Amino acid sequence: MNTVNNYIAQVRHLAERNWIKAVSIAEEGIKAFPNEPLLYAELGYLYIQKENHKGAIEYFTKALKYAPDNNEYIFNLGTTYLKLEKFEESIKAYDRAKSYVPEILFNKTYAYRMTDNTEKEFECLKQMADNKYRKEEIYVSLLTHLFIKKDNKAFKKYLEIAESLNFESPGIMYIKGWCFLKKNNYLAAYIEFSKMDQRGFSLDIFGTRYYEAAKAIGKNDQALEILNRIINDFPDHEEARSLRAEEYLERGQNPDSSGDLQFLYEADNMYYDKNVKLIGAQRKKIKRVLKHRKFNFEKKD
Repeated sequence: MNTVNNYIAQVRHLAERNWIKAVSIAEEGIKAFPNEPLLYAELGYLYIQKENHKGAIEYFTKALKYAPDNNEYIFNLGTTYLKLEKFEESIKAYDRAKSYVPEILFNKTYAYRMTDNTEKEFECLKQMADNKYRKEEIYVSLLTHLFIKKDNKAFKKYLEIAESLNFESPGIMYIKGWCFLKKNNYLAAYIEFSKMDQRGFSLDIFGTRYYEAAKAIGKNDQALEILNRIINDFPDHEEARSLRAEEYLERGQNPDSSGDLQFLYEADNMYYDKNVKLIGAQRKKIKRVLKHRKFNFEKKD
């Protein structure tokens, strides 16, 4: 007679080879052991494999009926709802977890964000940070929240935790530089962005903020060189193009020698969504300066 473990072994053996047969064996196992959560969960995994979200929800829900505290089943149920963008349902599923599970909390943070529940999102971020969960985006989001709230004490606390984790990516260094820039502490911002530059991080990430800091402390030649480097590596970088055109105008030079103005005029024909309003504003500023300086360029059809 087959045991629960025998059924599970057969299902896992066939999952990649003969999915339909694997489902059939799992269903056979459930008939033999109708109160066994492991078998319902195996069916749930099979349906996840085929991205059959409805089936996955059905069988992980049934598995949890017999093993209500199983965090793995809770995670899979909540994450399946998340994939369907059913954020409220995913939160309810994740709420069933009675212990700290960082993966569950991380996904729940996203669900709260998508439902505009900033307070709950913030609580989740703090809980993960307090447990030193190693995901840099947690600390970037948390520090941004705290900076906006002007909670300097908490900002310092979580920045120290983040720095102690020695992330290899540039997120924490960028948020430090950005915060210094917002506080008009330009020298401190410049130092942070210089560290990023020395470590070889892409200027596409932080270059224009680096330029702002350098310009603010009087390093005008370096500031222009930063823009040149950005555009050399990323020729379609509109913000850098508009800033460099401004630089030329401020210096009394014709910015069209670099092709920046023609690029901006051509780009102006394109569609821009809400995510590039800042760039659009910068482009309008360039146009106003151009009009004042009486530079005349034709917009290409």
